[in-house]
Amino acid sequence: MLQKFGEHIRGWFAGIVIGVIAVAFVAWGLEYYIDRDAGSTAAVAVVNGGKITQQSFSNKVLMDQRRQEKVLGRALSEQELVMLKKMALNQMIAQLILTQAAKKEGFNVSLGAIEGSLESTPGFNMQSALQNTGLSTPAAFFDYVRNTVLVQQMVTGLRSSAFVIPDELKNAFSVSQQKRDFSFTMLPIAKLEQKITVTDKEIAQYYKANATQFTIPEKVQLQYLLLSRATLNAQIKVTDAEVKSYYESNKANFRVPASWKIARITTKTQKEMDALQAALKSGKTFAAAVKEKHKDWQQVTQTVSAVDASASLATLLNQLKVNQVSEPMSTPGGVTIVQLLGRTPQHARAFDSVKTQVKTMLVGQQLEKIVSKKSEQLSNLTYTNPTSLEPAANAIGIAVKTSPLLAQAGAKTGLFAQKPVLDAAFSQDVLKGGNNSNPVSLKNGGIIVLRVAKHVPSSVQPLATVKADIVTALKKQLALRQIGARAYAVQSQLNKGKSEPSLHWQKRVNATRLDPATNKAILETAFSTPLNQVKTAELDAGYALVKVTAIHPGNWAKATAAEKKGLGANLAALHGQNEFQIYLQGLNKQAKVDIKDKKLSSSWSV
Repeated sequence: MLQKFGEHIRGWFAGIVIGVIAVAFVAWGLEYYIDRDAGSTAAVAVVNGGKITQQSFSNKVLMDQRRQEKVLGRALSEQELVMLKKMALNQMIAQLILTQAAKKEGFNVSLGAIEGSLESTPGFNMQSALQNTGLSTPAAFFDYVRNTVLVQQMVTGLRSSAFVIPDELKNAFSVSQQKRDFSFTMLPIAKLEQKITVTDKEIAQYYKANATQFTIPEKVQLQYLLLSRATLNAQIKVTDAEVKSYYESNKANFRVPASWKIARITTKTQKEMDALQAALKSGKTFAAAVKEKHKDWQQVTQTVSAVDASASLATLLNQLKVNQVSEPMSTPGGVTIVQLLGRTPQHARAFDSVKTQVKTMLVGQQLEKIVSKKSEQLSNLTYTNPTSLEPAANAIGIAVKTSPLLAQAGAKTGLFAQKPVLDAAFSQDVLKGGNNSNPVSLKNGGIIVLRVAKHVPSSVQPLATVKADIVTALKKQLALRQIGARAYAVQSQLNKGKSEPSLHWQKRVNATRLDPATNKAILETAFSTPLNQVKTAELDAGYALVKVTAIHPGNWAKATAAEKKGLGANLAALHGQNEFQIYLQGLNKQAKVDIKDKKLSSSWSV
């Protein structure tokens, strides 16, 4: 199922890069922390002989804690922090198991390809990436992403290996493209509602039982200070000279590994290789020798990066002169020879190619310093002056703003749709105590401190105001109850073979599951009802009786190529996901996991 690679040459399989990077960022959350940046080599856990160091674990816990506290708008409790640590270790163990499996199966991806793909990714910022992952250098980050992509490569390979047998495809098409003939009759409540009388006692009882339905929630108007990263970022200026200086001082971070351009030919037998070598020694080129000796042989030309080559292959390529041909090597595909067409030594990327990236990083560094300084001022001054925002506003140089009246549910979008902001506004210390809030971190990286300028308590609307709404609700409730009882009684009679002449039936012929001309509830009932049976569908304004008169399976012979391809892809994807889960469970069961910290020993579960 998984592709195997030769002992000497790795990375000849072309990996998906740009798309996988995008998936990896989302699916895996970039949660894998490599050990090369670890200051401490003490192991928190050992997985199949591979260590998860204390430093890498601490980095992940810190980043996860920051993210979680940013979402909650408060510090985690001791119990929550313990749970977070267990979850973090569990994720790291699972990721390491997958990475080990991917490497064992021979998957690889070019570091150069990842660098190039990240450069071309819109909105990618190296400084932000380093901050989000807790790594210190671009080189470490590239290697870090490489491991993530490596795993995703294997996952994609496993999922894409699934297949669907013809009978399964035909059966699935028969069901998914099924059409039905059915009749339905409506039992509306409109006329019955008009006849129903509601008493004042019933109205009063409904009003009392549903008081929350008529409650106007409390509202607050806020004053707030907003420390906006976007506003501060626009004020930062970095000169070309500063960018150049950083580049010259940190060239090691912009290295491109050595690479070799090679041509290779693989023959099935040593005898064929001997014939090929004889042709080459007579002065023929690779292409000419292949054409003359064996048309089935294939010449492959490619560039191999130093990070993709095994130690033995790198040694071989370093020993060859340009245009020189290697001695034959045994590989899984047969016997292989390699010709060196050219080599590119390790070098630093040109300044112009990284200028924008470096400038963005330097701006990001300055922004962090400014945000750190101003956020500290904001926190200190709003704490030492708990009943006013003015001292902090004057010191930092930002204006006090005022919000519209807000309920605890908040706005639909924007700043006051964020839960941490609303939680702070309606906290006891702010709402009842009249104090400034603690600084609240926003989704875009900004910080807000707020206070209540005006409080409007909750209130229940008077009965006279909502009486008409209550009458309407009660009439509908009673009418639905009566119509529902009649619908189920008629259903029972019809299924016993009795007729109901007063009913007016509407017909649908060859209706699909997505027929736009039919009510959704009626359609769902029609496709779940056995042939020649009647079922009841509950509607918003009444009930409907549905009788199925014919079932037409999807005709596989008439399926278009696009339909067959689409259905096959969907079923294969479903099978692939199931196969991957089984494979993953197998890896986890076979893994030897030794958690050193006994407090975390209960975190790993298969």
